[in-house]
Amino acid sequence: MARNTIQMIERVATLNDRVKSARFPDSQYIDALNEATDEIVNSLIDSRVGQKQYAQSSQQSRDKLTPIIPAPATGALSAGVVPIPADYKYLLLLYVTISGVKTLVRPTDYNKQGEVEAGDPFAKPTDMQVYYNERATGLTVLSGVTTPSAYELWYYKQPTQMSIGKESDKIASGSVLTNAIVYYAYDQTLYNSITYYPGDAITGVGGAGALYVSGTVIASAKIVNTELVELNDEVCKLASSIMMGTVEDYNKKQSLQADVDRI
Repeated sequence: MARNTIQMIERVATLNDRVKSARFPDSQYIDALNEATDEIVNSLIDSRVGQKQYAQSSQQSRDKLTPIIPAPATGALSAGVVPIPADYKYLLLLYVTISGVKTLVRPTDYNKQGEVEAGDPFAKPTDMQVYYNERATGLTVLSGVTTPSAYELWYYKQPTQMSIGKESDKIASGSVLTNAIVYYAYDQTLYNSITYYPGDAITGVGGAGALYVSGTVIASAKIVNTELVELNDEVCKLASSIMMGTVEDYNKKQSLQADVDRI
């Protein structure tokens, strides 16, 4: 089920059993949601997934992660190095163009790179057998006698960090909402004689007659939602597990974690 960030907070609060559990500030919900997202994404990407299985097949995993595969980064190499994009998380594929031919670049390690640099004829790259080594400064490309002229880098980007803005971004009842601007109800809100629930979109109609009687809203421009909509349920469950651990509700945490592991 696709949810915006406010609705995800509401879902986590429900899983936490807000009546019996401690009241958490928004920042803790946001931190837990982002932490849970990172943990699940890392598990899906990691080829050495152990006990935690968040998908039933590798194809399902790829489908769920498709939103964090951006258009490939392209350009010219700098001194044989492919720069790493600012939002880079994990490499998928790297191609370079050599003499007009697009060539797949294969990974190598520091030991093999040392053999190449030492002149080992069996480890020496060619224009058709090209390697890369990932470093902090970028992806160092090892090729034959012809220098690659361009690269095409496919990668997973960092997931978007969810946010509902600052406390000062919340608009209290009694305010006039700007005409045609979209807002989201932060809690149950009565506006223009219509009741909205947390996460519902509200379009401002302007004018003194459109004052809202109760509730709190946030302008949509202040809300940052996750692009990984297919992971919403898993993220909410794990976020609740993370938060309940902070108040030492061990049994609740174990139950929620078991639900996540069965997905």
